[in-house]
Amino acid sequence: ESGFDGNDAESYLIQAWNFMLAGGALFNNLDYSFSVGSEAGNGKNDAPGSTDPILRKQLGYLARFMKQLNFLVMRRNPELIRHAPGCEWQVFSEPAKEHVALLSGLGGRRIEFHLPPGSYSYEIISPTEMRTLDSGALQVTDEKTPHIPLEAPDGKRRHIDITLKSSEKESE
Repeated sequence: ESGFDGNDAESYLIQAWNFMLAGGALFNNLDYSFSVGSEAGNGKNDAPGSTDPILRKQLGYLARFMKQLNFLVMRRNPELIRHAPGCEWQVFSEPAKEHVALLSGLGGRRIEFHLPPGSYSYEIISPTEMRTLDSGALQVTDEKTPHIPLEAPDGKRRHIDITLKSSEKESE
């Protein structure tokens, strides 16, 4: 239970993303706005924990995101990130196919990865805004460290999710 981290919805949202991308199977956050007489979730409560309806939508976005992944075969893989100054990260991977990284913090302007040579597509999403911020292609060779540039306002904490998918065809 994580309901004693104040009333800021963003804190609970990032806890949910971190937990799920660490291999968690279920995130069950208490929401005191649901109670007897307030079954629609519109109750008021002064207890700690978020009762923000936006958080419910954001958690729904997380649920839809996780359903797109081959979740049962993915494993934690924090070594995928080589360098992400000013960020904390959580990485969940299906080796040679798909990698999902959540980065939180003030961060720098680029993220460097440990990836085998090949072609990859990437998508950067905002868990808080529930939208794609950027997407593109990444070609990895032995000669250079692969990186994805990030454009974000300096001095503002941000949370982003990067999904990398191998573009290589599987051998039959």
